[in-house]
Amino acid sequence: MLKALLKVNLLALLSWFSGSAKRGGKAGKGSKGKAVLYALLMLYALGVFCWLFGIIFRQLAGPLYNAGCGWLYFVYVFIVAFAVMFVFSVFAAKNRLYDAKDNDLLLSMPISPSVILASRMMLLLVMNVLFGAIVVGPAVYMWYCVVPFGTASLICLIAEFLGLCLFSLALSALFGWLLSLVSSRMRKKALIETLISFVFLAVYFYVYSQLNTIVASLIQNNAGIAESLGSVAPLYWIGSGAAGNAMSFVFAMLVLILPFAAVYVVLSRTFIKTATAKRGMAKIKYEAKEQKVSSVGKALFRKEAARFFSSSTCIVNNGLGVIFLTIGAVAMLIYRSKLLQVMNMIMIPADIVICMGVLAVVMMAGLVVPTSSSVSLEGKSIWVIQSMPASPVQVLLAKLKLCLALFLPSVLLCMLAIVFVFGASFELGALAVVAAVATVVVMAEIGLISNVNHPLLNWTSETQAVKSSVSILVSMFIDFGIAATLGIGGYLMLDNGVSVKTILAVLSVVMLLAARILYGYIIKKSAQKFAFLS
Repeated sequence: MLKALLKVNLLALLSWFSGSAKRGGKAGKGSKGKAVLYALLMLYALGVFCWLFGIIFRQLAGPLYNAGCGWLYFVYVFIVAFAVMFVFSVFAAKNRLYDAKDNDLLLSMPISPSVILASRMMLLLVMNVLFGAIVVGPAVYMWYCVVPFGTASLICLIAEFLGLCLFSLALSALFGWLLSLVSSRMRKKALIETLISFVFLAVYFYVYSQLNTIVASLIQNNAGIAESLGSVAPLYWIGSGAAGNAMSFVFAMLVLILPFAAVYVVLSRTFIKTATAKRGMAKIKYEAKEQKVSSVGKALFRKEAARFFSSSTCIVNNGLGVIFLTIGAVAMLIYRSKLLQVMNMIMIPADIVICMGVLAVVMMAGLVVPTSSSVSLEGKSIWVIQSMPASPVQVLLAKLKLCLALFLPSVLLCMLAIVFVFGASFELGALAVVAAVATVVVMAEIGLISNVNHPLLNWTSETQAVKSSVSILVSMFIDFGIAATLGIGGYLMLDNGVSVKTILAVLSVVMLLAARILYGYIIKKSAQKFAFLS
């Protein structure tokens, strides 16, 4: 039974990573091509992260080896690996261990709770090994480019890495339980999860922006850091054990494995109670209010908005462009004088900067538009919206209006900030704003058309619909293709003496015409397809 559960969980994990889905037990249309495309994208992403961590640890390996602090190098490696594993697995532990939708179904079968728990924890362990290897693999390679190869130390290092994966899994399970307990007692679950996700993103961007400073500080102060961390016995055991010290290796493995053993024993004995617990929700006080009647369009718009803001997955993935544009606008207003100094130093004319600003805003808005997954989010219950007294055109336009209501204010704010900071004329500023807004409208319409043509309705988690849909990839490629065309075309036109005003005027006219044509396609062709989706 454990083998069968592991197979099902691993297939689900592969489906989550590849974005593949099945229909009626058969591979969906185009699933092979989609799987290949996702595999290439995944390999590219893994390669980028491996390269990044390789660059970091290449700078640390030589100085720490020459200073006789090899153990400290592995402490750094394991700390970074633990952070990556914990961040990526804590929410997965919450969803798969405590909030899994099939807990009741599995517990009703003649399956031991310990077997169910073991299958799910082994799946989380596979995830930890994958994410941890992204850090440890390049770090080990960079270390052995500097230090003579030792088979015993390599074996110790691999064993400690697996022990670290178990240790991270234990803490992920513990914090996942805490998150499940806290979120179940709060009314705004999506808000809490979104805030936590944005905190992680903010920490990531801060660390990345300060990466060179952090690495330089670690190299310059390795003696003081080694003395401080060396006084913490578990850290010294882990680093020294990975470097090949047999006694430290034994102590390190005990430190890493015992917490997992304790957590697993506790969870296996309390799994039924934990998985079936009916945790109290935050009480909502009833308030008598007058019922308001609204039009079909407004009701559908409120429905789309309620779904978007009730899902942290949608907010984090589809709202990044809005966040970045707003932050960019505020940052430009705050650092206006410094930006002007930089522009004066590199001697770029203001109209060229405005043109570049339009391109930057368009690229930022085109990260992931909500329309590219709005139809997929209807899922298997799409028949409900199709059976309502609302035409397909009204349903699709509500999805489009929500996207524009989210993005256009931030686009306008960012463009107005660019125009104000760099002192563009009224005519140039108006053309820039119209060009940016029209392009974003086109991107939103492309996302909606793409999602109607390539919906993913049989998802088991909305993360698949928001992250792993073909329509998202198609719309992203088209959007970035538009941005690339604008950038290359604008450069060639400028190089041939065409003025910036003329370029922005042509862009505005072309995008307004494209927006009108795509709108007509949506209310005719896309609406017809939507009516028969299932």
